[in-house]
Formats: sequence, C-alpha cells, structure tokens
Amino acid sequence: MKEKDLEYFITKHAWDDPILAEFLEKDAVAALKSIGMQVPENFKLRIIVQKEDTIYLSMPPAIKSEEIVQQVRTDELMDVWSSGNFFTWLIPAALKFNIFKLRNRQRP
Repeated sequence: MKEKDLEYFITKHAWDDPILAEFLEKDAVAALKSIGMQVPENFKLRIIVQKEDTIYLSMPPAIKSEEIVQQVRTDELMDVWSSGNFFTWLIPAALKFNIFKLRNRQRP
C-alpha cells in the first residue's frame, strides 16, 4: 500500500482506531469527514470491513419483468476492480467518477 493512496489512508485510520472502523461501517461519509476528508456533495459510500468467514454478494436492483430488455442500460452496469493487493471496489458504472472525485480530494 502506498501512503498517498485513498485506500491506505482510510485503512490505516481504521486499523489504528477500532471505533473509527465501526463508524466507517455505519456511516462512511460522516466517518471520512470526521478524519478531515473532503467528501463531494451527495456522495454515497458503503464500507465493509472484510471478515475471514464471510462471502459478500452485491445484487443489482430488482427489475420488473416488463422492464427486461435485450440491451443492458448503462446505469445498471457495475464496475469491479482491485486497488493494490488488498482492496476491491464495486461501483455502478454511472457513479464511477464519484470515486475519482473523492480520491482527488483526499488530503492525508
């Protein structure tokens, strides 16, 4: 992990402060603001601290049968990528640039 990385910044604070780690899982945006991060307006983030005995599944929103179409809408696509060897991001494609805004505002 690199010290300037957003993931490192958040994880280091969480590992150093178990109360903050709990706060991050309950209200990630408020927790990030509490450690001095500038979070963009209307930004939503859910942080999950991984457990060794848990599998995580993120499901897309329910689609009514009459809405099923041959072509996939862009706002329904999810983007998954890893950051370093430790982190996985799962983001709706339409919101991908929101995480870039947050990364650019990060001030360790």
